[in-house]
Parts: sequence; structure tokens; C-alpha cells
Amino acid sequence: MDIINGSRLLKYTEVLEYSLKGGLRPDGRTPGEAREAAISSGFIGTANGSGCMKLDRTSAVCGIKVELSKVPLSYTKGNFSCKVQFPAVCSVNSRKGQIQQTDICNSIELLISELIEPGIINLPGTEKPLIKLEDLRILDTNWVWNLDANVLCTSYDGNATDVCIGAFVAALKSLELPAVVVNKDDGKPLIDENGPRTGLALNSHPFSTTFALYDQILLMDPTGLEEEALFGNSLTIISDGKEPIKVSKSGGSISATKLREAINIANIRQATLFQLMMDNGESIDK
Repeated sequence: MDIINGSRLLKYTEVLEYSLKGGLRPDGRTPGEAREAAISSGFIGTANGSGCMKLDRTSAVCGIKVELSKVPLSYTKGNFSCKVQFPAVCSVNSRKGQIQQTDICNSIELLISELIEPGIINLPGTEKPLIKLEDLRILDTNWVWNLDANVLCTSYDGNATDVCIGAFVAALKSLELPAVVVNKDDGKPLIDENGPRTGLALNSHPFSTTFALYDQILLMDPTGLEEEALFGNSLTIISDGKEPIKVSKSGGSISATKLREAINIANIRQATLFQLMMDNGESIDK
């Protein structure tokens, strides 16, 4: 961290501390208030599923492509992969290299992968996957669908986790698998472009809620400056509306009372974002 940037963050920390004494953050929000959100899905014609989510000046898009792959007969599941990217144009800090892009991308990729295949990084939460990878197998063949999710953070001002996961869930909701016809001679499935497409059954529609932590105060949906000033001391709850699916904590400690408070907020937040997604792009304030 250079001297100028360090001085800027020190000044912002002082402003943040002063503002919170009056019950507000520097941008005018209360600690438990999120920025305006928007979610939409199914807008990328070249993808089998697509979604985007925006929180003020932070936004992400996700495209999911599917392709057929031959596997051994003993395989019963399809495959899933995810890549998260922060292009240099997404923010000034990204261009200057001040965003730890690799760390953030890896963290979000692991969280998304945990939703599909629980147990990868042993986070606290339920072990129920978002989809059944068994549904990706072509019946009576040794062929499966591969799902390749690409998430791009198109603009960044803090809280990339929530928009990337939201964009992914919206994309998965809109995903349609092409119809296939199995060749009787060699058993190879052929894509029928004119056949009916089918969506995947989702066990839930989880959304994440991220908090920055300042002296046991939960700052919902932190901005980039809040994240920097608090040195990544954060908590992310991925909720299906009833219970936390995954809990991810970085930085300092949090009390059991505050953790329960965060979970309750995340459960309510999931219901709001789910309704927003179903309304296909209406905007909300919280």
C-alpha cells in the first residue's frame, strides 16, 4: 500500500467512525441497508443460460454454456466448472492492481462451486447441492452435459461476492438444455436444435449477503472503500431463505449474537432478491 493510498484509507476510516456514531455510513446508508439492486436473466442469446446482478456501481454478468462429453460407463454425473474474472476496466483500483483479483476470484469461484458440489472447502452450512449433477447425464448412454459458467465483474465498487453469486443463480435459473436424439448405431447423442429445451430443477434459489465488520457492527453490502478501510474483515452468508447454506468469514472474530443477526438478515434478503429475480429486473432499494 503506497503512502497516498494509506493516508486516504486512514482518513476514510476516521470519517466512517464519525458517521457510525450518528447511525449512518459515509454514503448515507444505515449499517443494515443495502444499495439499490437489479437482477435479470436470459439476455445473452449465445449462452444456454445467462444472468446479471447490479448493486449500484458494482455489477456482474454470468453466461453458462453446455457441451456434451463422453465419460466411462461407471460415471453417473455431469461436470461443472466456474471461472470468475475481474477485467482491468471494471474499476480504477483494478487497473492500478490494488484489487487482489486472484484472491477475490478464487474465493468466489469456490463459493459457487460449493453450491453445486458441497464439501469442496468444508464451509459451515447444509450439504444439499443446488442442482443434481446426475440430471446432466444422458439416459442410457455414457454421455453427460458439461456446464461451464463464466462470471465477469463488469464494474466494481465493493461486494463483488453478492453480485457474482446473484448473476450465477439468475443464469442457472434461465439455463435450458438442448434436446438430444441418440444415434442407434453408435449410441452418440446428437443435439436436436428444433427439439424442446428443458431447464434444470433447482433445489433452491440461494443468494449471498455480505457484511463488512467494524467493531461488531454489521455493515451490509460494503462499498469498495469500506472493504479497504476494514482490511477485508467480512462475513458472507449464502441463504436459501430458511437457513444458511454456506457461511464464509474472513478477518477478525464475530460474536454468536452478531452471527445470528447476520443470518436472520440474510434470510430476509434472500426472499427479497428472489422476488426481484422473478420479477425479471425490477429494481429495489433494499
